[in-house]
Amino acid sequence: MAVSLRKELLPGVEIPKEGFTFCQFVQQARVKRKVLQATKDNIICCKGASTLGLYDPPRHVMSGKRDAGRKVKDIQAGQTLQREIPRITAGEFHYVIVSPLERTPVDPDVILFVGYPAQIWRICQSAVWKDGKRLSLSTSTSQGVCGDGVAVPYLTNGLNISVGCTGMRVFAGYSEHQMVVGLSVARFREMLEGLEATSAGEYTYPIPYETYEATPRLPRAWTIMREVPKEERGKLSAEIREKLELDEC
Repeated sequence: MAVSLRKELLPGVEIPKEGFTFCQFVQQARVKRKVLQATKDNIICCKGASTLGLYDPPRHVMSGKRDAGRKVKDIQAGQTLQREIPRITAGEFHYVIVSPLERTPVDPDVILFVGYPAQIWRICQSAVWKDGKRLSLSTSTSQGVCGDGVAVPYLTNGLNISVGCTGMRVFAGYSEHQMVVGLSVARFREMLEGLEATSAGEYTYPIPYETYEATPRLPRAWTIMREVPKEERGKLSAEIREKLELDEC
């Protein structure tokens, strides 16, 4: 899904009169392929709207009262929980357009994927292609789509993985098997390059797997094996011998 954070209204894009959580907006774009415009008035989740910068987070949220005894142990933990959630500056944006990527009416700021862990693995694996640097996960399991999925990638110009939040599971109907990953547009383009490059080899989805009770077979397994002494290489196929020799160049 494409998420565009906007200062001005985009005429012609539907603004639902009903109130939804932001994760419901995303789910409607994903499942129903809708193009929707969210505002501070129709995002009924104050945590979501304030995380996206539509207004200041309410005092009863930042005080810790909303989460104390429910999501975290006490008021102090609730204050810490909310204080540490990355937020877009209040008032920076007034509208959020959510749509399927292929139907986005404007250039997006963040690209969201909802998928199973193995699918998210392929996205992350492809994002590592360019420089090999490790990815870091930023989450507290609160504000899982708006915060983890949109705010973090937007603020860092990077990628973030979300295991979700209560609203995402309860109100928006995301499967218990699904996760979310958000990428800035720049990171998304890098990921696509990596996805194409890694798909040319053995890294594909769906994943071709061998039974866990059998020793991995060459040539697919050669990358995880110990170094093969030269005196043992005569037992290997010509293809593997050539691969090993090239690897040592």
